[in-house]
Amino acid sequence: LAGLNGQIDFVAENKQETVIENDYPEYHIHPDQITFQYCTELIVRNKKEVDVEAARAYLNELGDCTLVVSAGDITKVHVHTNHPGQVLEYFGSFGDLNDIKIENMKAQSERFGVADESAAAEREHKALAVVAVNIIEAVRRGVDFFDCVMPSRNARHGNLFTWKGKINLLNERFAKDDRPIDPDCQCPACRLYSRSYIRHLFKAKESLGMRLAVLHNLYFYNELMEKIREALDEGRYEEFYQHYVKILGERVQ
Repeated sequence: LAGLNGQIDFVAENKQETVIENDYPEYHIHPDQITFQYCTELIVRNKKEVDVEAARAYLNELGDCTLVVSAGDITKVHVHTNHPGQVLEYFGSFGDLNDIKIENMKAQSERFGVADESAAAEREHKALAVVAVNIIEAVRRGVDFFDCVMPSRNARHGNLFTWKGKINLLNERFAKDDRPIDPDCQCPACRLYSRSYIRHLFKAKESLGMRLAVLHNLYFYNELMEKIREALDEGRYEEFYQHYVKILGERVQ
């Protein structure tokens, strides 16, 4: 993404990728809105084979943003959960645990909020850039430029953004859903394909599924930037912020 006055290009890469379940879906939101507190990552040196589908289903019961990848004698695990101990115990039954990383996301969110608005108001205005944060929150704090992989990375794992909130297209409830990803979106993926079809492409490990999902998320973010610029130009950004900050951080039910 370019800055507030920038443009966006869509680039199609002719690469085959492996589809994994949910990955880093969250906007950076207020600590009280974080459902699962601990970002838990680890690597398992397998002593016995890991059933990836069963492991993924187990993690989905404990949290979200789940990722399980197994190759040879190595399994990579990621999940947002309130029970990191259960995650460690479960995967410890398959082998030795390495590179364990547990981060308190509520504490991280609180630290982000420490940079209060009074300090921002006192500084001489200079272009300020950030990486991979909640854009509407960052704009509210005076940030001008963004470098964010979230739209494409989330899309490759089935996590899509809509104007009603987030959806995980890999969920079973979308298997027969003939609606577009977002009925309010005019991107080619939404105009031409259904949720169920794109989900089928993911499950069949067809790269077109990821391409369409990435296309949608990039289109959504480009439109989000346009709306942000309009709200700033019209002097109603606070109203825009209050309306969308919760909606865009919640999952569509």
